[in-house]
Amino acid sequence: PLRPGTHITSAARAPPFPPFPPFLSPTMSASPFDGPSSPTPESPRSPPPSSALRHTPSKGTPRVVRKPVIVEEEPYDFPAEKMLPESDTQPNDLLVACGSFSPITFMHLRMFETARDYLVNERKYHVAGGLMSPVHDEYNKVGLASSAHRLYMCQVAVQTSSWVSVDPWECQQAGYTRTLLVLRRMRDAIQELGWKKTRILMLCGVDILQSFVKPGVWIDSHI
Repeated sequence: PLRPGTHITSAARAPPFPPFPPFLSPTMSASPFDGPSSPTPESPRSPPPSSALRHTPSKGTPRVVRKPVIVEEEPYDFPAEKMLPESDTQPNDLLVACGSFSPITFMHLRMFETARDYLVNERKYHVAGGLMSPVHDEYNKVGLASSAHRLYMCQVAVQTSSWVSVDPWECQQAGYTRTLLVLRRMRDAIQELGWKKTRILMLCGVDILQSFVKPGVWIDSHI
C-alpha cells in the first residue's frame, strides 16, 4: 500500500493499451470492462431489419427512415512481427490457441508458456511463435462477449509478450469458421511468408479435449 502523499511515477505505470481494433464499429465501446453492449443499427454485426428501415407510423406520428451504414473492410496482415526465424537443426512449431477468450485468463497465458517450456526443454523443438485466435461472434456461446471486447482484452494481455500475438482474422469473417479451417489458413499464411518448415500445434484446455468425444460438436474427419 502507498503512504499518503505518495505519487506513482511514470516509470511505474503500466504500458499503454494497444489501439482499439480499427476494423470494428467505432460506435462500440473501446473499453473491455463495459461488458457486451447491445448491438445498434449502426453496428456492422447487426444490420437493421427491414421493418426498421421503412416504418409506417400511426396517424400523427412522424415517420422515421434509417439509412443503412456501409462498412468498409479493413486490410488484414498476418501477425508475424513476433515470430522467430526457422531453425535449420530443430523441428519448428507455431503454437495456436483457438477459443472464445471470454474473458482471457491467466491460465490461457500460462498454457502458452507451459507448452513452450516443454517443447524447448524436453523435446528440443524450436518454437517460432504463438497465436491466439478468438472465435467469431456467431459461435453463439452463452455469455460470449462481443469480438470487439475479446480482441481488445487479448491484445492487452499479450502486449508485453515477446512471442505471443493475436490474430483477428477469425473474428473478421462473415460468419463462424470451423477450427480446422482456421488452422489450415494459418499454415498457408506462414508458408507464404517464408516459414516453410514450421508446423501448427493447437493448444487447448480440458474443455475442448472433452468436446472431441461429444456427438455433433466436431466433424469426425476434422478430429
